[in-house]
Amino acid sequence: MSHGVRLVRWLMSLLVFSLLFGSLGWPSQDWPGFRGPGARGQVDAGWPADAGPLEIVWRVKTGGQGHSSPVVRGDRLFLTEEMPDTGKRRVTCLDVRTGTVQWSRSYEFQSHSQHRLNSFAASTPAVDGERLYVSWTSGEKLELLALKLDGEPAWRRDLGAFQAQHGSGASPLLVQGVLIVAKEHEGEDGFLVGLDPATGRDRWRIPRRSVRASYATPVAFEPDGGPIQIVTASTAHGLTGIEPSTGRVLWSLEDLFEQRCVGSSGLVGRTLIQAAGSGGGGKESVTVRLPLDPAKEAPEILFRAQQALPYVPSPIGLGDALFLWSDSGVASCLDRSTGEVHWRERVEGGETFGSPIRIGERFVIGTTSGELLVLRAAAEFGLLQRLELGEPTQATPAWSQGRLFVRTRGALLCLQAGESQ
Repeated sequence: MSHGVRLVRWLMSLLVFSLLFGSLGWPSQDWPGFRGPGARGQVDAGWPADAGPLEIVWRVKTGGQGHSSPVVRGDRLFLTEEMPDTGKRRVTCLDVRTGTVQWSRSYEFQSHSQHRLNSFAASTPAVDGERLYVSWTSGEKLELLALKLDGEPAWRRDLGAFQAQHGSGASPLLVQGVLIVAKEHEGEDGFLVGLDPATGRDRWRIPRRSVRASYATPVAFEPDGGPIQIVTASTAHGLTGIEPSTGRVLWSLEDLFEQRCVGSSGLVGRTLIQAAGSGGGGKESVTVRLPLDPAKEAPEILFRAQQALPYVPSPIGLGDALFLWSDSGVASCLDRSTGEVHWRERVEGGETFGSPIRIGERFVIGTTSGELLVLRAAAEFGLLQRLELGEPTQATPAWSQGRLFVRTRGALLCLQAGESQ
């Protein structure tokens, strides 16, 4: 193909997408929290099928460390960091286009025991058009902090004692103007709470029993023609569907798990899969068909997958397929109705403690060996790219405005698909 023809095709594509989306050829979308919109880990648009391999646009050193993901609102990217050997954590705002630091705010905290692979900056913040919401533990309590988008303080809440063998990690979720926080720990006074984002005051609160701490961030199920449901997962309560505006329990499936819920639920259509495990591996799972209207139907258990299960990474899906990625690097594609295995492959590249995210018909995941892997989200296995990041990553990537943001041990990278070959 001549250079002139390629240029004309590129300009025509740019014009069409700009008219549709108004954003330099890419759908304009924010990444408002852990695993993006609704904490589901997937968006259907934004990566053209004929795009070339990912290329690094910019890389900046963070100065701090952590496993939390970047979140994006407009041209601002936000990141939480643990500053080594200082007893401080930091919230940093960067320019999406260049990686230039816009502002940062530091906060003292008290360390506590946690798993050797955990971090004091593990929970991913949530962001809306007015504020950034940060959840983390200090000493033996859970704290919630709200900052205006220019870094000025908005409000702060002490959510009480928090006890967990492996530390903390569940992230806050914004749904329908309610800030939802799960405090499912190993002490007394566990709860799910829906807060007013403007003030930090409770709108509703649901008591939760204590068995094992859950690190699973709730996910939002948004069925066509039915009410939005927040689905939470824990050893003590199994799966629970909640009305986000009121906290009313819509349905529950208890006695599902004996192990600890660490990864969040995978959701495709009305099919949800949740895994649980211990000792660095997934041990059990359940796949459920969610009710479109809880007033008229109940959730239905479809199957229980038992092999190559994730413990920390969260599943994703597309169409009739569920995609699972085990901590040791075994990827699986299952039929979402029957559990039939379409493919299962060990992908060399180290362990995985972040979650995959799906953009269109591809999904990406980072590894502790310092690679970013791009795979085809299809019923046939396809490894499309291995990209060297330069150092390990344990964070889940973020996607916004046609760019992928990846946090490594000491840097933040912005990547974009190059020209098709």
